[in-house]
Amino acid sequence: MARFLVFVLVVASHLFAGFSTQLLPSPAHGNMISILSIDGGAIKGIIPAVVLDHLDKALKVE
Repeated sequence: MARFLVFVLVVASHLFAGFSTQLLPSPAHGNMISILSIDGGAIKGIIPAVVLDHLDKALKVE
């Protein structure tokens, strides 16, 4: 379990370090709505939720 946690933390740190805060153009899909579904509950859902929260904050247009 400890090895898995270390692996996840290393991967997450590499992901966070590689994100750029440059603005991306808006998608031109008209009225299309994209839905992301992440399977996993309890503790398995915490890491994806944290990653998505970081992505949301990093990609917000102010």
